[in-house]
Amino acid sequence: MSKKFTPYLFLGLLAVILFFILGVRYGQKVEKTNKVITALISIPPTATVAPTQPPLTFLTYVSKGCGISFTYPNYFKVERESSKSATLRYRNQYMNFSCLNFKKEASPEAHMTILTKSNPKNSVKTVFYLDKSLLPLLEESIKFVTK
Repeated sequence: MSKKFTPYLFLGLLAVILFFILGVRYGQKVEKTNKVITALISIPPTATVAPTQPPLTFLTYVSKGCGISFTYPNYFKVERESSKSATLRYRNQYMNFSCLNFKKEASPEAHMTILTKSNPKNSVKTVFYLDKSLLPLLEESIKFVTK
């Protein structure tokens, strides 16, 4: 062999060894990634439990002092009650009514509304201050009763 080819042969041998080492390291990295993916795929999915809401039912509220009755959702609780007024509340929703001298507020909150009904049987005026989402239910279910 001539001395001119010896350095090139040595450099070629070093390049082959370098490619071999890099290939082995790349293979180890790919194998590690495959093991992680296999481990993640083998984990069975867990069922997520969705919170169940109690079934929606309706109750009837009767106020003999005002001479009215109406339907309201069962999750509302009577917070304050007298013979001429009451407040029903659920979280941030509420319904307030009174057949006393009720001072009408200048402008109700954005999500609230005021409804006034007069009892044709005894001319008692009842004012409701309630969440707008409850208005259709109240309008459909309000009945006037005698004392």
